[in-house]
Amino acid sequence: MEDFARDVRRLLGWFRDELVPHFRQLLRFLGLPYCYLFLVNWKHCRRSRLQVASDLLHAFFVLRNFPDNYSRCHLDERPRNEWALFYGSSYNPYQRRQLQRGAQPREYQVLFEDKEVCQQLCHGTGLPVAPDVGVLSPHRPAAAQIRELAVERTDVAWIAKPVSGASGAGIFMIDKTDGLLRLRGSGCDEDPDGLVLKERTLVQEVVRQHPEMARIHAGSVNTLRVLTLWTRDERAMVLAALARFGLGAAYVDNWSMGGFAVGVDLEGGTLMGTAHDKWGNTHTHHPDSGIEFAGYSIPEWDAVLDLARRAQAAFPYYPLLGFDIAVTPAGPVLLEINAYPDIVMQEQSSGPLLADRAILAEFIRYDLLYNNAQRSIAAGR
Repeated sequence: MEDFARDVRRLLGWFRDELVPHFRQLLRFLGLPYCYLFLVNWKHCRRSRLQVASDLLHAFFVLRNFPDNYSRCHLDERPRNEWALFYGSSYNPYQRRQLQRGAQPREYQVLFEDKEVCQQLCHGTGLPVAPDVGVLSPHRPAAAQIRELAVERTDVAWIAKPVSGASGAGIFMIDKTDGLLRLRGSGCDEDPDGLVLKERTLVQEVVRQHPEMARIHAGSVNTLRVLTLWTRDERAMVLAALARFGLGAAYVDNWSMGGFAVGVDLEGGTLMGTAHDKWGNTHTHHPDSGIEFAGYSIPEWDAVLDLARRAQAAFPYYPLLGFDIAVTPAGPVLLEINAYPDIVMQEQSSGPLLADRAILAEFIRYDLLYNNAQRSIAAGR
């Protein structure tokens, strides 16, 4: 009976790996009109509508990629023979299949996707993280739990994150001044009694960021996303890095919540010249502070890289990770680990991953390439 069950699991696994991606790609084909109408930044696109339609079909059928990165990575400004250098979204069917087979195994994803589990894991491996306050349960009144956590504190500056949340969704702030608790971002009009939780929610202290990071935007904790790979010869390789900044009154810097990202030069730890938002709009200076991005130095850069490498080395069983790191006056701390780091945001900010021959070589070793154009590049043709 156990052998039969094992065979059934193998069959289901084959179906999942071989057939489901094709079905998901079919659904994305039906989504191409949506991509054409709503994901192309027509305000800045330099090509005719007919050319864009041809481009999207080329990306879909030749590169086997759903072209949600077309405007975000400004592919309309590049010749088609360079498009294969962009790996594209790790959420798209063929990229996801290859990544799960080689570099992002399903069985370990919960370790990083659940923020509570991930926080405990980081404590166990000795990685520096934002200080814990507690965890709110959805089975008890949220306001009562928050008051219990804050009862012996005169001043409170906390951030609360749903344990399975992503892209900044569901995050809210908890402040206490003059004995009065206030919430921001929860949709409860600052009243804790109106808060209803749908899942367990991790509460952490808001880290005090380095003054050089706050200069650009003081309202949010501006973080660094560092993408790493545990190579086949067992070393932690930094693939790319970017810095994210909030905008206006935003208290989070998430790209998906209205912030924007700018690439970081790995060698010098300085910002590249252009920041991008989710829709592909660009900035050379921060709209609020007016500070120019190009050449701006990230403080404690060597320590940031060291932390990212140590963190990746702690999890060799999950080779490709994205680390969200905040720089404090005392050094960098790890805020989150991303099991599926957004490769589109990374390539939009830092350029195509596969243009780096060292990265391309490691992707080949992990069998992560998913179309013939990439394989031709790998073969030197």
